Amino acid sequence: RFNNPADFNFFIVGDIKKENLKPLLEKYIASLPASAKKEQWKNNYVPWVKEQISKVIPLKMETPKSTVQMEFENDIRWSLKNKYLLMTVKDILQLRFTETLREEEGGTYGAVVYANIFKRPKQYALLGVYFDCNPELTDKLIGIVYAEIDKLQKGEINTEDLKKTITNYIKLEKQSQQTNAYDMDQLYTYIRDGINVADPKNTFEILNHITAKEVQEFSKKFFTNARSYKFVFKPQK
Repeated sequence: RFNNPADFNFFIVGDIKKENLKPLLEKYIASLPASAKKEQWKNNYVPWVKEQISKVIPLKMETPKSTVQMEFENDIRWSLKNKYLLMTVKDILQLRFTETLREEEGGTYGAVVYANIFKRPKQYALLGVYFDCNPELTDKLIGIVYAEIDKLQKGEINTEDLKKTITNYIKLEKQSQQTNAYDMDQLYTYIRDGINVADPKNTFEILNHITAKEVQEFSKKFFTNARSYKFVFKPQK
């Protein structure tokens, strides 16, 4: 895979002068042997064995607990707007699960919500929920997860949750602009996708105009007919 870097792109960012970097590039990169051959990627995406998967897996445990892993996946067109809407849904659910699963029910130390939207090799989005809990509360807590997802689809969105989520995104975006990682993302995304992430229209203007109605509509589109799995690891009786 690495014996011909003809179609490689090298991205380098950091506090270094060009005149100091150039001889290093000449020595370690420009000197690599290469040919005119270019590789083409192919789609190795593996489809799920079925649309809905649900399994309870008993395990021997010294300290009894249940572990719940849930994931939803649907074909969603990649766009900057959809990316931020998905992340908004993720963080609103994170806030809701902290309040319901942990604070109100006391059944878990906390749930983790993760999400991502992909452009290649196919366009789709996923959102997952993970938590450990008291085995006796497993079914009840899973029911609460589904109930909170259902509320989003019905438009029952706490105004403060939405405001807190958007405000936090804007704060983190401004902070990240001072890092090498941000410079790398800006360079990489511009070369690969032609999008300048430093342009406010691609970040702040989108975030500042996200509405509860848009979050509801995106939630319905994502969760309706989504492929899903639910794995529950429980103590073996």
